[in-house]
Amino acid sequence: MALSLTEAYSQNLFLTRSTHKIFRIKRLLAKKQNRIVPIPQWIWMKTRNKIKYYSKRRHWRRTKLGL
Repeated sequence: MALSLTEAYSQNLFLTRSTHKIFRIKRLLAKKQNRIVPIPQWIWMKTRNKIKYYSKRRHWRRTKLGL
């Protein structure tokens, strides 16, 4: 069962395996992965505990990226 490139794109088959990911998708996933880290302690002190965590934090299983 050989699929054309357009069929593979439409079925998101390039997102399932790491070897078949496009570089743009890989770069986007890496950026989203870097945003998951907690904020540094000095930001707590600078804002006097008004900002305690990154409000747009995303859990890998609960919230999907919608690619």
